Amino acid sequence: MTNEKKLLRSDIIKECGASFYERGRHYYETGLVDQCKVTSEGALFTQLNATVEGSASSPYKQNIRIVWRPDFRSADIEGSCSCPIGYNCKHVVAACLTYQNGGLEEVRKKSGSSCLQWLDSLNPQVSAPQNDGLNEFIAYILKPARAINELTIDLIVTKEKKYGGLSKGRKTSLHNLRYS
Repeated sequence: MTNEKKLLRSDIIKECGASFYERGRHYYETGLVDQCKVTSEGALFTQLNATVEGSASSPYKQNIRIVWRPDFRSADIEGSCSCPIGYNCKHVVAACLTYQNGGLEEVRKKSGSSCLQWLDSLNPQVSAPQNDGLNEFIAYILKPARAINELTIDLIVTKEKKYGGLSKGRKTSLHNLRYS
């Protein structure tokens, strides 16, 4: 008897079917799993959230619960997916194979299609900061308001100190801002 949670190939085939297993294995092997992470774990269960590329323009999302028998010899898989099949499909198989092989969190980095890469391209790094004499910018401070679930915003015009940190700055309002 083993006391280790191990997802077996036979468990995935039994729960999702041989056809979905083969297609999901292809998705896994070709790197179509974007993300797979453990969101909750107990003595006899593991909860996964994953995203897997499919035929739609945006990836499909999976929520998978793996429940082991007390002797850890087999497991049940209940995987919902946002694809048209919806339950224990090839996308669920691909996510389970990622979990089985220890590939959790960010599985792969997409080249050229990342939102963060796009944002970085909008503001290329400058080798030295430009000194326009002021270097002032607007910082905002969020504070709880009197009403529940509301915030107030204080706008502060400030600048960086020579040796780090920010100057005390001065309060301003939206009405005092000039657009250039």
